[in-house]
Amino acid sequence: MLDGIFQEWDNSSLVEINLFPIEPHDPPIVVSAKVNFAYDNSFLYGFVYIPNLEGQVYATEIMFFGREEQGETIDSIFMNTSDNRVEDHGFDSFFVEPFNDVERGGQNNVNAFMKMTSDGSYFEFQKELQSNDNNGFDFNLAYGNSIGVFIIAWIDKTTPGGPNWSIADGSTFKYIRLSLGTDNGDIIHTPEMGGKINWLLSDQVYECVYLSSVEITYDGFANEDFWNSAINYHVTIYFVDWENHYIQDDNRFDGEIRFVTDGFTLYIYLEIYDEKYDEGDVNIFVFGQTADMFEIDKGADVAVITPESYEDMVFDQSKGGPISDIDVGGTIDGRATFIYNQSMRQIEFSKPLSSGDTKGGDFQTNLGESIYFTNIAQYESEEPNYFDATYDNESIPALSIHELRILEEGEEPTENNTNTDTNTDTNTDLLNTFSLDYSLSYSLAAIMILMTLISVRKKRII
Repeated sequence: MLDGIFQEWDNSSLVEINLFPIEPHDPPIVVSAKVNFAYDNSFLYGFVYIPNLEGQVYATEIMFFGREEQGETIDSIFMNTSDNRVEDHGFDSFFVEPFNDVERGGQNNVNAFMKMTSDGSYFEFQKELQSNDNNGFDFNLAYGNSIGVFIIAWIDKTTPGGPNWSIADGSTFKYIRLSLGTDNGDIIHTPEMGGKINWLLSDQVYECVYLSSVEITYDGFANEDFWNSAINYHVTIYFVDWENHYIQDDNRFDGEIRFVTDGFTLYIYLEIYDEKYDEGDVNIFVFGQTADMFEIDKGADVAVITPESYEDMVFDQSKGGPISDIDVGGTIDGRATFIYNQSMRQIEFSKPLSSGDTKGGDFQTNLGESIYFTNIAQYESEEPNYFDATYDNESIPALSIHELRILEEGEEPTENNTNTDTNTDTNTDLLNTFSLDYSLSYSLAAIMILMTLISVRKKRII
């Protein structure tokens, strides 16, 4: 009910989202808002609260986008507290001026209640799930459907004029994946910004040795005999300043990695420098069927490992970025242990060679075939900050992607396939690109989308 009584929204589904200034601000500032959604047979209901932390909140626009039938168009709700005005808007595409539905022969299919207070502004709205207002680009939603939600705001700034805050974090386009009741895995098409992700196919090929029997205890130690049969590869991860195109060679961690298979499961042991436990410590293994593992149509298989947990995720931009396999109808496959020992983080990991979880984007491979792999880490951070990285021929940082060969039974490892520092790539497979769905900056490398691996927000209506 649009009654201005907002306590009804304060339940387990209420989430906090961060709003960021659209123009760069030094030092960085953020406003934490609250959002909730609900629905019945006829309407989508929504609630947004934005506090006056950086000035009076005058207006907000809630944009709905990304469904296949929408194409590039966007359905939107504009709410202005200064004159108590609500309008049903449409956009021909992202980053153009909106129009009022009525101006194009559509209808105003939205109602809202707004309240400006000394603490912040409240916005409560309802909109028909299926208005069939094609002229106004209205969405049409049913149970199990998903849609992208993007939020912009006018804080300490009255209209006219464009918004000055949004949920995009500088160069990173973030949005809410909103699903009615359940998530059936609908593809969300996000705006193409012409960005690129730099990667190099490393000269260092990893080989996964076949053993007929593997018995592992998952204690974080490579104390089982089978690990002695694996090749010990040297690994180095670097702190990378992606925005300023700089790899800090003197800010690096070194270690070793090994690979083994019994024909059914891939086993990995990683040991790399880490002095002590921190709640921001994370290790991320990323797998792809091809070297261009971040291509929009393929996605990537992501294993997120912490001292407390393991999560099987899919990095699929069309589904809102890296999200749990469960959230796209897949399954959690694999297992990992993360411990600290004598100034090292030690990880034992396993995952089926072919789990069959195609919804979750799991890699599918067999003996004698190859998949692709890179290693990313967090050290005392809220986002990934160390990468297996190198420079391309234009002195721009790039992810090092390694071919991981799954050796056949009886196949011996390649002669002299020994430890190699991955910062010596000399191949010419450079600057493979794709249409980036996250970057709001044409100049910033698209690697910034990896920063959403942990912090990406998604929302489901229960």
